[in-house]
Amino acid sequence: MIIKIIPKSPFNFELSAKIFSNGDPQIQRYEKGFYWQLIWLNNKLVLITVRSLGSVDKPELSVSIKPDNELNKKDNVLARKILTSIFNLDFDLKYFYEDMHEDSIM
Repeated sequence: MIIKIIPKSPFNFELSAKIFSNGDPQIQRYEKGFYWQLIWLNNKLVLITVRSLGSVDKPELSVSIKPDNELNKKDNVLARKILTSIFNLDFDLKYFYEDMHEDSIM
């Protein structure tokens, strides 16, 4: 099952997902433009894979959810809520990006 999520602009998926590049690869990982994580959806453990299809100014995320044969609409809604929380998709990051632009660590 594939769902699309449109974050608030601007949204830099690579910068937001890069913090997971050294995570536990059995639980979550970011590598080569893809973010993977195991999540619980209504008592089902599923693998989500997220990649960016858009740009910073016109962000669009493609989310693959597996296994998809057991999922329903409520699972899709919950998956969106979980990803919104993980990546802070409801926040306007414009001022944060502007403030952190010169900070080499951030």
